[in-house]
Amino acid sequence: MFISLFSDCQPENKIAPLELSGCSNPVFTRVKEIKDVKTRIVAQTYTGTTGHDNTIYFIDQPDSGFTVPWLACNLPDEYKKHNLAIRISGYTLTYPGIERSNDTGSPIELTRIELDNTPK
Repeated sequence: MFISLFSDCQPENKIAPLELSGCSNPVFTRVKEIKDVKTRIVAQTYTGTTGHDNTIYFIDQPDSGFTVPWLACNLPDEYKKHNLAIRISGYTLTYPGIERSNDTGSPIELTRIELDNTPK
């Protein structure tokens, strides 16, 4: 997946909308906008059916009361680090049959991401 960040004339860390990202799948519908949520990346590695290790990067929902993590369809590679503290904005997504799926994360489309350097 190719993600580029605006850097010249627009605010830093804003994620460029792409026609061919995982978020552009026509089955997705935006549900709710989230703004400036303090969270972290959680990496989960598993061995796939071919015997190779695969890693999924979730976005934790620590203060939201949700138990299912977000799974970003457009997480930039430079943010794919376990336990990385971040702030995000974007849209939660849904699709037909989501309530019957056994997906490991709830889909989210990121519109902004940045490191969270605030003290804990």
